[in-house]
Amino acid sequence: MTTTATNEQARTIYFPGISDHFQAMAAAYRAHGQHAEALPLTTRESLDLGMQVCRGRECLYFVITLGDLFQRARQPGFDPERAALHVPDLTTKCVFVNFGVRKREILREHGLGAVKIMTPVPGNNFEGLGETHALIGDLSWCGMVAVDLLIQLQQIIRPYELEPGASDAAYQQALARVVAATESGAIDAVTAALEWGARRFAAIPQDRSRLRPRIVLVGEYLLYNPYLNLDLARQIEALGGEVEVNRYYKLFYGLNLGLMERALAADDHTAYAQVAAADNHLRALERRVVEPVKPLFTERQPYAASAEVLRNHVRPHYSPEISNGGVDWAEAMDLVEHGASGVIQLVPFLCLGGIVSAAMGSRVRHDVGGVPWLDVVFDAQGVTNIRTRLEAFIHQAAQFQHGGARARQPHIPLVSGHQPSTPTSLGV
Repeated sequence: MTTTATNEQARTIYFPGISDHFQAMAAAYRAHGQHAEALPLTTRESLDLGMQVCRGRECLYFVITLGDLFQRARQPGFDPERAALHVPDLTTKCVFVNFGVRKREILREHGLGAVKIMTPVPGNNFEGLGETHALIGDLSWCGMVAVDLLIQLQQIIRPYELEPGASDAAYQQALARVVAATESGAIDAVTAALEWGARRFAAIPQDRSRLRPRIVLVGEYLLYNPYLNLDLARQIEALGGEVEVNRYYKLFYGLNLGLMERALAADDHTAYAQVAAADNHLRALERRVVEPVKPLFTERQPYAASAEVLRNHVRPHYSPEISNGGVDWAEAMDLVEHGASGVIQLVPFLCLGGIVSAAMGSRVRHDVGGVPWLDVVFDAQGVTNIRTRLEAFIHQAAQFQHGGARARQPHIPLVSGHQPSTPTSLGV
């Protein structure tokens, strides 16, 4: 019998439809004997289901995860007694983690009380995953990094492609290969699939004679779901911009930074060393996965910023031990240092970290030489009058790209050993 989340019976572990990253994560669980399924990306229907069962005071992530599950529960073959909803371990600074009781209450109210809420952490012995939890963790991480890299390759090529739709097709083909490779259980298979994807993207004919202003999108889960963010990336491309979505896996580096800072504040050097070692392990895996596509990142940073760089960006504004609310714009500051011409921060409605981050916007903009910066708050209604705001923003970003404010941009002080590289033309 399959080792399960409950140690009682085999359950299917459902991952929410937040992004394609969860396809790779579910595949990693399947690779080690778990029944796991990534739910389809959130739609209007599933979001409406979430809104119907909630009171309207919960955060958007809470609404989405429940809506996706309720949508699946309507489909054939769903058995609450044999189902588990995977909820990631984030941080006590996130509002979402405080809704566990309410989530179980809603599930009971609607006949799904038998569904297991699964959050594998050391305190619960990794929900019965046993000795495979470390292998699943490493494999999930590599699959997640690979999906992030495919998303960025799609966004590097698509604005310049000569065959409309070629980048989207390459992305879907490469994503399928990465998911299948992850399910095989071998990290080398994941890197081989990513290498295939890199060749596929590199073969797409392009016209890069006129480079567009690069717009960084930072925020949280909204970044990776076109329906939830009103297809913001394509809107920016239609208006003449190029998009760089901040990578999903960077979130976990930010959480590690917060844990390390709290350990230092408590003078707990043992805890600090443990988190630092875990962080270094993830970064070593990241470098391993990035290697096949690194030649295509001649203009963008191939790796995430180090903990020291993030800490250095955050400290002038507030204590880095507050992990939510500052890491996003710390990442944005680093990416502006490496050639981005504008920043859009997506703030989910009622998201504690996003609200804190948006409140710091004016000071952060000053520190990066007045780079065009737009905060966009999204709720379940999808009303943001975004098109008009984007038109003005892209115009400002184009001016910044061609001199303007960038000529007066002060250098952001970085720790020794991590000076920004000079952007060069993308040689794809």
